[in-house]
Amino acid sequence: SWEIMGSYTDLSMSSSQQKEVTLSGRLFENVRVIIQKTISGNAGGGVQISEIRFHVKRVFPPAAMTSDSTIIDGRRFDASASSVASATNWPAYGAFNKRTTQDFGDGVPYGWACMGPSVYSTDGTYQGSISTSVDGAAVGGEWVQLSLPDESSIESLSVFSSSVGDGVPSSVVVACLLYTSPSPRDGLL
Repeated sequence: SWEIMGSYTDLSMSSSQQKEVTLSGRLFENVRVIIQKTISGNAGGGVQISEIRFHVKRVFPPAAMTSDSTIIDGRRFDASASSVASATNWPAYGAFNKRTTQDFGDGVPYGWACMGPSVYSTDGTYQGSISTSVDGAAVGGEWVQLSLPDESSIESLSVFSSSVGDGVPSSVVVACLLYTSPSPRDGLL
């Protein structure tokens, strides 16, 4: 089961804004951001995030991810998501590619967006079927996740909303899988 790091119910973001939240500094190697609700006025679609940055002693990932599995400074970072609107334009790693402005003409993904339509209602409430077990309770919402090459302790998280307009997160849960050694990623289990 995932363990909660933080729950935020009023991010008060609008299009093209950044919100930073403080998290518990627990050791982990997988962190998941679950979007429970989007701003009201969403056209009954999905969620769109242009960038997520985890702050430890430095920002993770340390450089732009270029695929769902990216080697940076000899270390592997893996991005995954509950769904993607487009593997080309809105892949999971798009949330971690250091891109906070929109320019679809250059072929670089702008961010991450979940599969739609109608995953979130017009008042922003999640109405899909995806849930994550967090501290033994089901938490509904589309999610994007980053797996790190080794244990880390997150101090804060920055979420950059999409300038596209729809799907700006207003309520998120940040959950982690605590680091265990050896871990499945070590190839020793």
